[in-house]
Amino acid sequence: MKLNQTFTKIFTIALAFIVILIGTTATRTSKATSAQLTGSCGGAINFARKGKVWSDGISVNALIQLNFDNNTAEIASNAFDSSMPKGYISNTPFSATFTLSAGPTSGSVTLTDTASPNRIPVMHLLPVNDGKSILVQVKDDDTVGVCQRL
Repeated sequence: MKLNQTFTKIFTIALAFIVILIGTTATRTSKATSAQLTGSCGGAINFARKGKVWSDGISVNALIQLNFDNNTAEIASNAFDSSMPKGYISNTPFSATFTLSAGPTSGSVTLTDTASPNRIPVMHLLPVNDGKSILVQVKDDDTVGVCQRL
């Protein structure tokens, strides 16, 4: 009888441990999903890189704000301009609308401009640090950046 009670207690403790472990694993798995992409983030992206040849009007860096609640992006960029003393000029800030789809890695999403022609490049986004930061990778390019939650 005593052996049966001991077994029941051990079984109950083990079952509770398994339930807690499954709950913790499910919570950790869900931390890098597109469900986190609500609210807004702000960041900067530098398109300039050593050895790249620029032509007038091409953006070299941008300040971005992504709003995931209404799928809009606000962009203020600087462009190369050989006629300017420092070689750069500020572009007129603009807004763009985007869609999100499944990204190339687990937990990532792909942001695609809905305008034609596109005003912003296709970007892969990966929420990290419990969604406080979003890593940004421009598709088919060596440009990367970070977007911080606002």
